[in-house]
Amino acid sequence: MIIMLLYFNVILTLVLGLIIGLNLKSKSYTNSRVSGSRIPSTPFSQSFQIDEHMNSHVQNQDLNNCFDILEVRFLTEIIQNSFNKVDVVTLNKLAKLNQLSAENQRQRRHLFLKELNLKLFLLYGIRESIIRVDDINDKRVKNYTLSEKIDLEKLKNNLYV
Repeated sequence: MIIMLLYFNVILTLVLGLIIGLNLKSKSYTNSRVSGSRIPSTPFSQSFQIDEHMNSHVQNQDLNNCFDILEVRFLTEIIQNSFNKVDVVTLNKLAKLNQLSAENQRQRRHLFLKELNLKLFLLYGIRESIIRVDDINDKRVKNYTLSEKIDLEKLKNNLYV
């Protein structure tokens, strides 16, 4: 059962990475086109023209739409926290995991953070953007923080556009 769950997680991660990667690649292709030129003909884009204003708007909108509601709440909580950290209890509240068993909470937190790290890697090129650190007072308590390599202003702009 555990091996099947592990294989399922690996396959799910690969499929999600492929979908996000192809989605970002196709968006960067359309954003890199010369102003006023046509996107290759498809049923949905035959009359679609790109101009510079629309190009920057689409690029900002695409980055904003790649995060789901829970990810936006989690990243906002990290940014607004004075120490730029979120503890396990807060993450459980945000994800509404309090009613689940401790092991199930841990598994779901792990999957959530794994997917968020993958998205942040695809957007910013930084591996392990969300870092798990020990609490200063109690080593058993774990906190989550953003890597120092992440530009907080750029992330804020992507979250609040």
